[in-house]
Amino acid sequence: MHSALQVTEIVQMVCRHGSNKDIIHLAITCQDLFHIAIPIAWEKVKGVLQLIKLIRTVVVDEEKFPFGNYTITTIDFSGPPKREYLDRWQIYAPFVRKLEIVEEESTRFHMGTLSALLPKEPQAMNYLFWVKVFGSSSLRDLRATYHSGSLSFLLPQSLDALGRLPNLDRLEIYYPPKSTRQDIDDLRKGTLSPTAFPALKALVLNNLIQHGADFLWDLPPLVSKLTTVELKFNPYPRRQQNEWALREMIPKLCDRSPYISELLLEFDCDSQEGIGMPHMCQFTDTAFGLIAQLSLTRLEVMHARLAGPDVLFKLTRTWPNLEVLRWTAQHIKVQELQEFALFLPKLKHLAVEVNMMPLPEEVDMTYIANLKRREMRTLESGLHKFSDLAGNDAARIYWYLSVMWPNARLETRASHIDSLPGRRLDLFCVNVVNHMEPLVLDMQSVVGVHPDNFSNGIYDDAVQNYVRVMWDAGCKFMRPQLEKINAPWRMLPAEALPP
Repeated sequence: MHSALQVTEIVQMVCRHGSNKDIIHLAITCQDLFHIAIPIAWEKVKGVLQLIKLIRTVVVDEEKFPFGNYTITTIDFSGPPKREYLDRWQIYAPFVRKLEIVEEESTRFHMGTLSALLPKEPQAMNYLFWVKVFGSSSLRDLRATYHSGSLSFLLPQSLDALGRLPNLDRLEIYYPPKSTRQDIDDLRKGTLSPTAFPALKALVLNNLIQHGADFLWDLPPLVSKLTTVELKFNPYPRRQQNEWALREMIPKLCDRSPYISELLLEFDCDSQEGIGMPHMCQFTDTAFGLIAQLSLTRLEVMHARLAGPDVLFKLTRTWPNLEVLRWTAQHIKVQELQEFALFLPKLKHLAVEVNMMPLPEEVDMTYIANLKRREMRTLESGLHKFSDLAGNDAARIYWYLSVMWPNARLETRASHIDSLPGRRLDLFCVNVVNHMEPLVLDMQSVVGVHPDNFSNGIYDDAVQNYVRVMWDAGCKFMRPQLEKINAPWRMLPAEALPP
């Protein structure tokens, strides 16, 4: 065996970056590698059948129905599993850290002999059954990530079972796409033990329908200790959904979950970036005022806008400890970015819709240099029409951003319009900016410009000209190639359109 494979950390690194097939081949090489590789091979299991088949008395039969595009998997236990039949289960199952019950969305399970696993509860519901089987005291993160969703987890008996998991700290639930208010009313509201959900800190509700979470915030053991809440709203019916979210849901959320430090609100979870006209919620001052009472370190709001002359003031002065601020549809001028640097010193990730216009001449570059925030890592924006800037304007913006946030990179949101010629040119320019720093440093060493001249904010003509030339040359090279593509030059998503 190669000496490198005698180092445990190296073997673990190889396993984590290789395929399962590679890990198995490594594991069967010798006993030492087996003990290192097998735990990693079983860390993440996609498809509960891989675990169930470890029990020797289990018979699995799969029948595909091409017309319905689904598969029925029948799991048959030949009587209660005896200890001698569980030897392989006891070896491999303890290594599992992440388990996806369903391997493919089209799979349906039939377990006529499920009482073999739950002899005292033979009538357990499908979803609750899996929770009871695998709901060990070590379970920390439960995600009901079924594409079709299910309200079963919201039934009183389900919440009671989940509330008994001592270390569950994150719960994620998907609502069915066609669920209604009547479905919610039929859940038969229950109560929870005061000691339920002792460790729960994060609650994520996907495809949330109108009034779909009201009763959850009537259960203090579930929501009173939350520090992270993510609500992704189903956008239909749009007007009523927004009114409920802004007037009822947010007030209840802020009042009954006062310890929230991370909040995500997505008002159109069904939209596709760049396609059609995603719904845009007009965020009210009242709702903003309620959220302002929370001590947030992370705030993400999608498909919503604030209106009024004091929007910039609100975003930069309300939460001084923000590390992540993503208000993705809010329009901000380039020169206004310095407000975020000045008043949010801990900010690491900022996502707004930056209007890519030339930087005004009156911007004080010396003042900008004194704002230097090394904590900032990502400026996320659509950056539409970025390539329309002239080279000298792009050079000034590059200098402005790189001095103010020297460790930050530009990042765009993936969109269905990224293949259009104009958009591809915009993305090319984003890459030019992100890879400009080493080129500028090389240029400085060649022409003899001391690095401190640039980093301390002295606007050096050599640097400006270098960035301008690189920008213009890149655009000149790319544009003729993109003009050959038979497609509209550029389209703008709703987020990029003026308010």
